[in-house]
Formats: sequence, structure tokens, C-alpha cells
Amino acid sequence: MSRIGKKLIPLPPGVKYTVEGNKGSGRRPKGKVSALIADGITLETKDGVLHVNRENEQAGRDARADALLVANAVTASTTGWKRELDIVASAIAPS
Repeated sequence: MSRIGKKLIPLPPGVKYTVEGNKGSGRRPKGKVSALIADGITLETKDGVLHVNRENEQAGRDARADALLVANAVTASTTGWKRELDIVASAIAPS
């Protein structure tokens, strides 16, 4: 499994993450966010950390994608979404 798939997802205090079938959802006062989980992937909560486990080698790609989706869902339910815009300008001196 890749490093992304093995990376643990910390659950901040107050976040409740539940898995119902192939759908995982995080609850927090800022709202509820859910993410779909592929077949062959299981989520397990231990000591305030969410573990992404796969059943076989074929589920490796799905484990990476699901880990990112779940991490984004946890982040969205705790801090909310931010919109940032970076404007980079470069000028060419006239010759």
C-alpha cells in the first residue's frame, strides 16, 4: 500500500465518524459530510485515529483515493471549507 493509503487520519475531539454500508460520514457542529467507500476497503477507529484497511492487493488504488476522500470529509466537518486565491503577476519590461 502506498504512503497515502497507510497514512492515519486523526479525528479531532468532538468528531464522530460512522460507516454505514459503503458510505462513511463525519458529524460535527459545522455539519455533516459524507464520502463513498469502495468495496474491499474498511475503516476502523482506534484511539481517536481512523485507519484505512484493504482486503486485497487489488484494492490498493481505491484505498489511496478513499483515504483522501475521508480525510477531506473530516477536515470539512471540523474547520469548514476555505477559498483562497493567489494572484501571481509577472511583468515583462518593454524593450
